[in-house]
Amino acid sequence: MAYSLTHSLTHWLTHSLTHSLAYSLTHWLTHSLMHILTHSLSLAGKIIDPEEDLTLQGLLDLDAAGHIEQIQEIQVGAEKEYNLERNLNAMKKEWETIEYEVKAYRDTGTFIVGGIDDIITLLDDHLVKTQTMRGSPFIKPIEGITKAWEHKLKYAQVSTYSLTHLLTHLLSHLLTHLLTHLLRLCLMS
Repeated sequence: MAYSLTHSLTHWLTHSLTHSLAYSLTHWLTHSLMHILTHSLSLAGKIIDPEEDLTLQGLLDLDAAGHIEQIQEIQVGAEKEYNLERNLNAMKKEWETIEYEVKAYRDTGTFIVGGIDDIITLLDDHLVKTQTMRGSPFIKPIEGITKAWEHKLKYAQVSTYSLTHLLTHLLSHLLTHLLTHLLRLCLMS
């Protein structure tokens, strides 16, 4: 029995740790593992203080291996929650380097705003990703943050579309008036 319990726990820890090394090991161990063990063992009537150090002997004393399926189920959920949070943070980080570009248009002395198409594409892409994330059953811990991010993306999208439309309309209108005045000037002189 002791061998089986130790073997099951060792196998689970080895598998989970090996699988999770792609993520930040420190974050996973401190955040996810403690959450998993605390939650799953508390469901089984065991009390774990998240502030105390947890040893292998402590896990054996709590009969953690007897609740391995519960622990694994919660571990999968915690991993998916972590991935959602990581994806959300990656989207936010991507915007740190995005800027509208104002470039000289040939040698005319006028300027154009560039990069708008790339920004609109990224806004659309991130909006779809965020809405997909919100449909996940594992979004609960960051649902408020994700919803706020979605609202910011929608606001930026509407603002960008409006600004683009306004600039296009304004420039078209100004160009029409400028050409009309230029034509009159040429014809009247």
